[in-house]
Amino acid sequence: MMEQVLQKTMLFKGIPESEIADILNGSRYRVTKFTKESLIAHAGDPIEEMIILMDGTLEGAMLDLAGNKLKIELLNGPMLIAAAFVYGKKNRFPVNLLAKTDGRLLRIDKKSFTQLLTTQSQLLINYLNIISNKAQFLTEKITFLSFKTIRQKLAFFLLKRGQNEIELKESQSALAELFGVTRPSLARTIGELTSNNIILWERKKVVILDLQALKDILME
Repeated sequence: MMEQVLQKTMLFKGIPESEIADILNGSRYRVTKFTKESLIAHAGDPIEEMIILMDGTLEGAMLDLAGNKLKIELLNGPMLIAAAFVYGKKNRFPVNLLAKTDGRLLRIDKKSFTQLLTTQSQLLINYLNIISNKAQFLTEKITFLSFKTIRQKLAFFLLKRGQNEIELKESQSALAELFGVTRPSLARTIGELTSNNIILWERKKVVILDLQALKDILME
């Protein structure tokens, strides 16, 4: 049931399924399907609805001046899409949204959603928390993008985990895409840090051997 899916999102956290059904019954919404490799939205397209990714995976990406794709975020349903950009003067998609799998989107009319926020206090609190979390994520992303070298980006990526032993979910290819660099370039940087005994990289596990040296890289 749709209500069971929505209850797993941060927007409907703490709201019983029965109440979610009532909320939807009083709102204007529609469910659309998408297929793998389809383009959901272009960066700059206006956002006229609250969009919830019910299931499937989307990739938020943008192109740099050289035309290289820079992956910003991987979105796995269920979750809200571009929640922080629904309101404001420039309420447009900040990145391209590409479908990595098949899936479904719940699109709630903006006026209906605004009315819900004014009448459902828990929904409003949840939405504000989502926006705050997104602002923190974007601040961290800006910091990451400010680093010019692969060494700095890799050091920041590892240090923000806050652990000396890190289990990686991403492959080197995925990390290279995240950093906006080629896989061979990233592999060379990993090799340099490994040969200098700063880190130990074993497939999906990274051990930080010299924490201070890794921090010093950020100041280069």
